[in-house]
Amino acid sequence: MSDLVTEAPDVPATEPAPAAPAAPAAPAAPAASQWWQSLPEPVRADPNIAKFRDGRLEDFVEAYRNAVKLIGVSPDQVIKVGADDRLAALRKLGAPEKPDAYQFTPPDGVPEELALGGALDWYREVAAKAGLLPEQAQAVYEAYVSKTFELQKTFAENARQAEASLRLEWGPQYDGNIAAAKKAVAALGLEDAVAEAGLGANPAFVKAMVAVAKAMYPAEVGPGAAQGPALPVDPADARAEAKRLMEQAFQAHRAGRREESAALQRRAAELFKRAVGE
Repeated sequence: MSDLVTEAPDVPATEPAPAAPAAPAAPAAPAASQWWQSLPEPVRADPNIAKFRDGRLEDFVEAYRNAVKLIGVSPDQVIKVGADDRLAALRKLGAPEKPDAYQFTPPDGVPEELALGGALDWYREVAAKAGLLPEQAQAVYEAYVSKTFELQKTFAENARQAEASLRLEWGPQYDGNIAAAKKAVAALGLEDAVAEAGLGANPAFVKAMVAVAKAMYPAEVGPGAAQGPALPVDPADARAEAKRLMEQAFQAHRAGRREESAALQRRAAELFKRAVGE
């Protein structure tokens, strides 16, 4: 039986399959600041570049791309904030929250009593609510007060010219006519309207009120109201008065008081006619 036992044939050992070649190693990533170090010194010294020194090149490129997108874009497209955010930004820039923080200096040449006075507290509240910076609030204040003062000076000059013109035209009847005009205005309930519109400095309006007074109070306002002073009878006196009035007319003209100058010249012309016997 032993003959029947056969030995297993020798089987050659199988060699292991060769390993796949290893993938090439990825190149080492450059240091975060290596790209920044490669920049010229003047560029690296720029604060806008220096803030990227420890960051990635990609961060710098992205920041550059975003900046380019804003070139040529209108400001209202760059910053969009609501009213509350805008006011908060103004506060950070120095706009006071409390009205009392605003202090104002009147412009040179403006009397203190005309520099808003009691209205300053109101203006402070408006400035604080609007978020005006102190210098902005001062600029608006100066512009408004200066313009108001200019208008008041103009009105005062117009009133002075109107009075001079009416005094010249009415002579001794001036005070009586003015009193009559005021009485008519009061009777019609126009005091406030006349004051607001400045009609008291308008000769035409004053004359109209004198005419109204004559119609309303004929017994009090005589027929001589609104008439000018009598002309001198003596030719020599008329000539002397005409010369005096012409000198005043020239002075008024040089000062820019054209209406007063014209009235003086008309009066002088009447006197010259009287002087030559016309």
